[in-house]
Amino acid sequence: MYALPDVGRITSRENQLIKEAALLKASARRRAEQSLFIAEGLRLCADAVRSGIIVRRLFFTPGFSQSHPDELGYILDASESAYETMPHALEKLADTQSPQGVVCVCEMPREPEDFGRVLTPGNAVLALEDVRDPGNLGSAARTAEALGFSALVLSAGGCSPYNPKALRASMGAFFRIPVKTAANMPDFIRSCGQINTFASVVDADALPVTRADFSKGGVLLIGSEGQGLTKETVGACSHRITIPMAGRAQSLSASAAAAIMMWQLTINN
Repeated sequence: MYALPDVGRITSRENQLIKEAALLKASARRRAEQSLFIAEGLRLCADAVRSGIIVRRLFFTPGFSQSHPDELGYILDASESAYETMPHALEKLADTQSPQGVVCVCEMPREPEDFGRVLTPGNAVLALEDVRDPGNLGSAARTAEALGFSALVLSAGGCSPYNPKALRASMGAFFRIPVKTAANMPDFIRSCGQINTFASVVDADALPVTRADFSKGGVLLIGSEGQGLTKETVGACSHRITIPMAGRAQSLSASAAAAIMMWQLTINN
């Protein structure tokens, strides 16, 4: 049993630390300005610590400390500050229907300084352009990690990986896989040089993904839920690939398309 040390106490929803953390939960702009984000729940908080994420502040309820004393101790040991928080106050930070009673304010990991090291023959990279649904974004990241992709590239116009729903859907993948933000996706593609770049399109004239040569790795690009990849991005890619579909469906969700594409490219090569 972990012996809980002296920690701060928060009893009011109007506490300044609670207000500041609530703004991080609600505002992507605030998160970007402060390079901080909210992790909620035992699994995400523990994953953050295991992944070397810096935990600035830890909030937990008395009930959580009683039901998960050892797990709390593990997270608390890695936290710069910690506060036992009454449930009605912690609810202000929760984004789930049944909060577990633990929330961390964490520092965003730094983007890789030399992303060119990732863009080498044999490595697989997933790039998502303007994917705005947090569930799709997180699910795609989780699948990319599971299938051994080396990194993620996200367009500046898409959902933030530190959106609370995206984080939960990723099951912590954003903590473990390098993430780069591309201010301009076509420019990023052109910077890949001789690395193969595969644009996922809904076009019968494109190469079926089952026939694509991914043996040398490359960058797989998936577009937004409603519009797909922009014409400029497709034009910058070296290959156009598509998922052959039967039935009356004309398209798939971004996360479903990404999962099928990544799986097919991985098992074929």
